[in-house]
Amino acid sequence: PISVLYWVKMPAMLWVAVLTLAGLKEWEVETYKRNETGEVWCSEVGATTEEAVTDEGVRSVLANGLLRVNDVIKDEEAVGVMLGKVEEIMPRNEGESANHHHNIAVRIDAAVRKVMENTISNTYDLLKGLVTENGKLVELAIMINDPGATYQKWHADTVWEPEAAKLYSFFIALDNVTLDMGPTALVPRTHLKPFIDKCNDEVSKTRKPICSAAFEPLPKIAATLQPGDMMVMDSVLQHRANSNVSTKRRRLIYFSLAGPGSSPEGSTYTLHPGYTGLRLKDYKNWHKTPAHSRYGIDTDRLDTNNMGGEEF
Repeated sequence: PISVLYWVKMPAMLWVAVLTLAGLKEWEVETYKRNETGEVWCSEVGATTEEAVTDEGVRSVLANGLLRVNDVIKDEEAVGVMLGKVEEIMPRNEGESANHHHNIAVRIDAAVRKVMENTISNTYDLLKGLVTENGKLVELAIMINDPGATYQKWHADTVWEPEAAKLYSFFIALDNVTLDMGPTALVPRTHLKPFIDKCNDEVSKTRKPICSAAFEPLPKIAATLQPGDMMVMDSVLQHRANSNVSTKRRRLIYFSLAGPGSSPEGSTYTLHPGYTGLRLKDYKNWHKTPAHSRYGIDTDRLDTNNMGGEEF
């Protein structure tokens, strides 16, 4: 078998050929280039919602670990109202002690409901194809990267386990995301072997879902999304947030769904406890469920970070 080292050292143009032959469609990858640090980046074109909800869209996620879906939310007013909700929940703090990363569980109020129902209704067949109609909601939150936010280490959100449920995250952009805003970078096909075996050695030693050095030379996709676009990501896929060197906030709302099986280790599971157990097929009724905190208090938000998941 071909070793991991062979894949890591493969020249960029060979990576293009391999990924193309392996199943990346023309609406997934456009061009590759090296940035100023020598990393290989690829520009993501994205699928339409009509393409994404086909069997081909589902197979693309399974094969590549990601899929960009353009214009999932066509209602500009819904995006605008959600932006206002984000600013209400977490006003920008420009002080020296400001925390530049925010990951905040949200209740399904009118603003969140409109965005979620738009998203799920337009991509339902894709979501069902990944987790079945009985897929469980395991995360629902907003994420904010303020100016000054530094890049993360490469990591996966969950540890690969053969008997664990497949977990997918769905990130919906609320801003026009440019490279200087520190968009999420993703490494296609790193949810598959031989990459998993390489990561497992590091994970077994650290007990953290972190795996970095071997993936630095690999091609990456920068999620430079437009408002209303969505990025689908397998939770085992290698990714990171980049540094926000702009003067603008990068804001998004995201949710995660898990298929059949036990919950995989590693995710922050940023979700109001009241929503635990909600099923994909019942999404139009999610808003009827009270969002109680773990202390029995109906609270506006749960604020977590990627390592601790603390409630504030």
